[in-house]
Amino acid sequence: MSDAPVIGVLALQGDVREHLTALAAAGAAAGPVRRPEELAEVDGLVIPGGESTTISKLAILFGVMLAVLMVSVISGVDFPYLAQVTRLNAVTLAALAKAPAPPEGVKIEGAVSPDTKVSWAASSGAARYRIHWRGTTAPQWEHSKDVDGLGDTLKGVVIDDWFFGVSAISTDGYESPAVFPGPAGSFISTK
Repeated sequence: MSDAPVIGVLALQGDVREHLTALAAAGAAAGPVRRPEELAEVDGLVIPGGESTTISKLAILFGVMLAVLMVSVISGVDFPYLAQVTRLNAVTLAALAKAPAPPEGVKIEGAVSPDTKVSWAASSGAARYRIHWRGTTAPQWEHSKDVDGLGDTLKGVVIDDWFFGVSAISTDGYESPAVFPGPAGSFISTK
């Protein structure tokens, strides 16, 4: 008896054969699923890409749509984990509610300079501010510097090599989300 997971492929439309072949090559026991009762025999389900309207109509016609939803939604929920995520979300929202508003008017300057100047307008309730910066390909902030005023110059930090953000911090340490310089989602032209 194999310990390989049994993975079903919803066999209504799409590249069913190709998915079965790929799953078998990856070491899974794979088989087509066309009827609701076949869902009980698999550990997981692949739904091949295709024309979604056609797939949904066929899934309803074959009686597998509701069964897929019930199996994938209810039986796939890890309720203790979900409770922990809910607790984390509640604590995060409470911390954000206690934080000052994010600073407005964040600006950066430093073209043709080895340093970058960052400035912003005062935020109500802020005791200090934090300048964040990260490389242009980094997924998270890599550096930060706390500042008491409404701006600072980052020596040796070239403007073209980094993304910048500024957050406001309350007297009791709650921090707002970081704000990028300039209007969100826009590019400023200097014509």
